[in-house]
Amino acid sequence: MIMLSLVLSCAVGQKASKSSDLPDKEKKWFKEARQESQKKNWDKALELYQKILKNKPDYVDAYLLQGGIYYNKKDFNKAAELFQQAIDTDPEHNPEAYYSLFLSHIEQEKYNEGLSALDDYIFRVNEGNKKYDRALEQKEKYTFIREQKLNPVPFSPEPMGDAINSSYSEYVPVFTADGGEMIFTRRINQQEDLMISFFGDSTFSEATLITDLNTLDNEGVHTISADGNTLIFTACNRRNGFGSCDLMYSYRTEKGWVEPYYMSNKINNTGWDSQPSLSADGNTLYFSTRRRGNIGGADIYVVRKDKDGKWGFPENLGGKVNTLGNDETPFIHHDGVTLYFRSDGHVGMGGFDLFKTVYDPEIDEWSIPVNLGYPINSEDDEGGLFVSLDGETAYFATDKGKDNTDIYSFELYPEIRPKLVTYVSGKILNAETLNPLNAEIILEHLGDSTLINYQSDAEGNFLITLPIGVHYGLSVEKEGYMFYSENIRLDSVRNITEAFQMDIKLSPIPEEITEVEEPIILKNIFFDTGSSVLLEKSNSELDRLASLLKENSNAHIAITGHTDDIGEVKDNLELSIARAQSVKTALIARGISESRITSDGRGETEPIDTNDTEEGRSNNRRTAFTLISP
Repeated sequence: MIMLSLVLSCAVGQKASKSSDLPDKEKKWFKEARQESQKKNWDKALELYQKILKNKPDYVDAYLLQGGIYYNKKDFNKAAELFQQAIDTDPEHNPEAYYSLFLSHIEQEKYNEGLSALDDYIFRVNEGNKKYDRALEQKEKYTFIREQKLNPVPFSPEPMGDAINSSYSEYVPVFTADGGEMIFTRRINQQEDLMISFFGDSTFSEATLITDLNTLDNEGVHTISADGNTLIFTACNRRNGFGSCDLMYSYRTEKGWVEPYYMSNKINNTGWDSQPSLSADGNTLYFSTRRRGNIGGADIYVVRKDKDGKWGFPENLGGKVNTLGNDETPFIHHDGVTLYFRSDGHVGMGGFDLFKTVYDPEIDEWSIPVNLGYPINSEDDEGGLFVSLDGETAYFATDKGKDNTDIYSFELYPEIRPKLVTYVSGKILNAETLNPLNAEIILEHLGDSTLINYQSDAEGNFLITLPIGVHYGLSVEKEGYMFYSENIRLDSVRNITEAFQMDIKLSPIPEEITEVEEPIILKNIFFDTGSSVLLEKSNSELDRLASLLKENSNAHIAITGHTDDIGEVKDNLELSIARAQSVKTALIARGISESRITSDGRGETEPIDTNDTEEGRSNNRRTAFTLISP
């Protein structure tokens, strides 16, 4: 044991604090006691040390070696008494006595006494050597642990039901953004397979194997896209792999999951690549890896898709997140900026602790990681987390107190929750045939004009997560169809449990254009109140309309402005005409012939909603266009 070897190595050769030598009889007993200790005949050794102390009560090394024996016997209270007695007998005899006293108190969770002994030790050790540095690390660690145990955080884990947990081991739970599907790993006789369960009627269905993906090899740690159509998982020790463990991916089609592919050798290396976590938009992947250039053992890396949808080269997350130890199990929340991970390199409770860090895009930096607190973190190793879309529930696996691993959930206390997120989902259809359409969906952050492209699946389905606090413009485009636009305001207070559900019908552009019955509302055209000057955040919508007209050179449009009923009727009419003219002018500036555009205003005369609410008035204030014949 560490304690016994510490004391022996420091005590042998030392002289008694008040006696320069021992009589021959005591020397013989001391030698015999050491021999018995080495044989782990501890009771016999203790008896011999006691005989020495009866004759020489000031012989400090006998107290120290007895303390080491009691420490090895896990009688930490008795060990502390003996180390203290040695110190009381001669405070300067052996500085290691203070370190041994520190460890004995710590084992009893007497943190104040232990840290006091450690301070005495630090005072007696030369600054700058390894022992001094070790002591400072221990002081930081146990000061942290003391504060954590004095201030525990809320933590009430509950096991998932029998539909998920079994007599085998289950772990690595991940969910689609809407919580409708749960995928996890089950291990049976050292064979790891991917399982799936569906949520409905307030419960999970009985988990079943994902037969399209499971093989005789292991399918392990994994991540699923927000819409549930992309899965990236870990495959280890495969003949055609790049390293010991590699990342593979598969897509879900109407026929099921396609045969998995290895991710490129830009991502997989000859070492170990595992624990993937895919961002909500599917364009950023976090994973843990062991490779050349790491800061420590396992480091967390990030890799992003380029504008052509191809993965780039992985980048190390840097020294704020990664340490000289191991940093693993990254989980990027649907808010796109909050990362949870485990580490044995940051100051924590035990081996691996769980941490949270937040990315700031304005300065391109991660925040200093925050420990999730005790008892979420304990003296044991903690695994990874998955956090629900609303940020209130975390899922993890543990084998504490059990022979197998089960999946649990618990409520995250507010201080460690991610940013608020909701989602928009729906189906894209042909307006005439109601057949599903695979179309491009463009989400624009109207504050900074950032664009993110999505694609609906073959059945027209889509699901996109939306962080709260942002004003979004959403458009849907497909060649040969009129585009659709939507304005989503999340920059004001909203109940995020209310996800946006929309079925979008795209009208085919006819070969011979006649006036279309339903006008297309340009929901992302913006003016200041009472003004006809277009705001900058209208540019994407204007570009989109200009592109439609360029692609359909025989198309002509009529632009119509509308207002609510606040103000004078005459003023509202004039404002609606001026706004329609502003849109026409902007299109001409984008290369559209003036002869192809007419503009007019209807003021407050054609409301599409009530004028008795702010939401209704907002809907009535609109600019629309209609395809017309030349």
